[in-house]
Amino acid sequence: LLRKEDKFMKRILVLILIIFSIVCIVGCSGNDDKGNDKNPDLGTPDSGIIDDNDQEDNKNPDSGTPDSGIIDDNEQEDNKNPDSGTPDSGNPDNYEEDIEVNSQLKSEELTEDLKNTFVSAYIKSISHKIETVDENNIIINKYYGTIGKAHIVSMYDKYSEVYPNDAYTEKIKNFEFSFTYTTNTYVIFDGVLYTPKQAFEEKIINFSDLCLLFGLHTSGLDTFTKNDYDNIMNVINDKELNLISKYYGKYNGHCAVSMFYLGLQTEVVFEETHEGITFSYGTFSSRIRLISENGEHTIKTALENNVITKEDLYDLFEMHTKSAEINDQIIETILTAAYNLCLKYKEDFMKEVKYEDCELYKYYGKYDDSYIFDIHSYNWINFTKTDATEEEIIILQYGFSAGPYVLNNGVIYTLYGAVNKGIITEELAKLIK
Repeated sequence: LLRKEDKFMKRILVLILIIFSIVCIVGCSGNDDKGNDKNPDLGTPDSGIIDDNDQEDNKNPDSGTPDSGIIDDNEQEDNKNPDSGTPDSGNPDNYEEDIEVNSQLKSEELTEDLKNTFVSAYIKSISHKIETVDENNIIINKYYGTIGKAHIVSMYDKYSEVYPNDAYTEKIKNFEFSFTYTTNTYVIFDGVLYTPKQAFEEKIINFSDLCLLFGLHTSGLDTFTKNDYDNIMNVINDKELNLISKYYGKYNGHCAVSMFYLGLQTEVVFEETHEGITFSYGTFSSRIRLISENGEHTIKTALENNVITKEDLYDLFEMHTKSAEINDQIIETILTAAYNLCLKYKEDFMKEVKYEDCELYKYYGKYDDSYIFDIHSYNWINFTKTDATEEEIIILQYGFSAGPYVLNNGVIYTLYGAVNKGIITEELAKLIK
């Protein structure tokens, strides 16, 4: 009887073990499935739910996992300070404002209340350097209008060399904003004056706004867009070493800009002359380029390929040199007078006198019957042999470096030589100089 009961108990125990084993297998299988969700790289397709590991990958988009679209602390830091390191490669997609519409500059009337607000904001922005500022010395060059609730205005203190918030030059992405008496665009928001960089970092303006602001700042034109910026970045090499320093407008689908190159130049261009007018560059890095989505041109190749006309060339010259309006007649009149002066003493020159060696560097305008200009001739005169007058020697020997000059009735004078002869007033000479 005991043997029969033992056999029965053994069968019960075996059955219990089998049931227990089945339960364990099912339980382990369920745990494996959950484990695969936590580690989708094991081979099981992701369910679409972002687990802990996915979130960690999204926090570091450079690790290889596509970004979830969430801006983390590092990305926010980059947006707050786009000039925190090396200029970006030209991909402005790092900026969250790219999802916004293009900038809209709205024209507004400059009322007395706005004037007072702007002047007050300007004085506050320089008060840390100057204790007392006369509000009558604050000059508003131009009020461009508003972008959203932000006012865009060009202004300066005519008796001070202190600029708002100590900003003399700002780098933002691949832009260089330089500030002078004549180039000084600011953003005023809620009664506070911001430089372009400050306004961008504080998110008062977005990147499209910044592009528009750059055009206004460097040329007074509101036609520079984010698309122009993208085209430039896509075309140029060494993006991290190039800064856009000035905008000249658009010509036949090409955006005209000067670029400041921070690297080592293989081709040094200090100046270039076309049609008797010379583009002199403060540094060899600022040569004018015309860029579209299809490529780029220098002024020379743009003329050769009919990208720009002679009138466009004159327009670029006027913007580059801040000259008065020029035309063929003005250029010919000035260059002919300079050439005739060279011919007068051609025996005293160290090389052959040529008309094309006379170049117009800047044109200040015509006042009564007098043309005022800067000019240069490369025909250096041997002043120890010549009987030229002291004024003529200055003109022939030093060229534009001793200008401006005055052309009256076919004769060229130095600026103050013309004042002494009563050809122009001293007030005009001071204004020109």
